[in-house]
Amino acid sequence: MTDKLVFERKIWKQFFLGYEECVRIVPQSSHDLGAERQKIQYPLTKFIADGGLSKYSLFSSFNKGRVLILNNLKLAIPDALRDKKGWSSTNKRPDMIVFTNEGEVLVIECKQKNDKNIDRAVKAFITLKYFADNYAVKIKTGSLTRPLDKWRYYYDEKYLNKGFDDFNTTLAKLFSFKLYNERAEWAEKVRINIKNNNIHYGFAINDTKNLYDFDSYKYSIKDFFVGNNLDLIKSVMVEYNSVEPLIFIVDADENFFKILNVS
Repeated sequence: MTDKLVFERKIWKQFFLGYEECVRIVPQSSHDLGAERQKIQYPLTKFIADGGLSKYSLFSSFNKGRVLILNNLKLAIPDALRDKKGWSSTNKRPDMIVFTNEGEVLVIECKQKNDKNIDRAVKAFITLKYFADNYAVKIKTGSLTRPLDKWRYYYDEKYLNKGFDDFNTTLAKLFSFKLYNERAEWAEKVRINIKNNNIHYGFAINDTKNLYDFDSYKYSIKDFFVGNNLDLIKSVMVEYNSVEPLIFIVDADENFFKILNVS
């Protein structure tokens, strides 16, 4: 165990009391008080946990009590992907991965409006996409190939020593998957959805200078990313079957959450 479990920390009490079954975070004093987590990531996490996305037809099944939100989960980058892309990193931590009880997947990277560096976010999107490939996760005692075992390993490695329930218990409590076969079937649905591009991804940004114009203008990624960043976005779209990333606008102070490029 760590010296201070997550439920005893100020950051949990600030945002997530009552969300013990559906939200997972990795407390870091150096990051938790920063604007990205305070103004974007954690308010959006709470909004999604409360079923806020379900008002959009694209996310009609993302209801309260039917989503599991994993913040900053560390995923190893497969050797084949590292070699293909020429990356030196060995792992990536998507800011938010959201699962439904039906195995639907949403991954979000949070960016402050003046942060122009999206290289880390792009690598996180691509790493998750490749997670569905049939590669083995190497561990000390051998390797893991089944989807449920891989998710369980990464989850337990990151969250178990924070005081959260283990992965199997979490799925049993939240989604009522008490049997191994139920959990394995769910993990296979996740894998298939990712593999077949039935996965949602996007950026959450606290760019609200035109807050009251968002309903009167059709936005696209070109309104937020230009030059080299737009080229990076296009490299992600190649992996996601040419689908543009979603743009989530967050103004925590005004309790304003909106997806710009969906109806």
